Amino acid sequence: MDGPKRPDGVNQLDALLSGGSSARAEMLYNINPLCDDGQAGKPKAAVRQGDLKLVCECWNQTTMSCSGFKNLFNLTADVSETTDLASLRPHDVARLEARLVHFASDMLEPMQWTPPYQGPQYFCADCPLGNQSEPYHAWRPFLKTPDPWPALPALPPGSRV
Repeated sequence: MDGPKRPDGVNQLDALLSGGSSARAEMLYNINPLCDDGQAGKPKAAVRQGDLKLVCECWNQTTMSCSGFKNLFNLTADVSETTDLASLRPHDVARLEARLVHFASDMLEPMQWTPPYQGPQYFCADCPLGNQSEPYHAWRPFLKTPDPWPALPALPPGSRV
């Protein structure tokens, strides 16, 4: 990467305060190429443009395409996402899948539970797995007391998290 990228955030405060429309016309929900692995279950990719949302069972980073099921929903007409329009609107499926390709074209491989975590070039490819029984480490400061998880082990002197 050649340096930091421009943030893609959109200020939503006015929409939240007024109950009006979002300033964002498009939203990427997720792209996770670890179809049969990783922290999150399926579906592994979804994007929304306007009223339409495409949901893909898996994302194949090698072929840059959805694999498994593809569902297309009109969120204005079908808030509960019960009516799949994919077979009726293949052009919209292809257009939204192209947006996933756009977003996936410069994404990093997500963190995995086993070494090398993010591929052999990852700086910590040979690190030990760590304490898998403690997946909520990052959320500890926000948890209400009493803390339901045991105390974390002390880090060695000079180490950083």
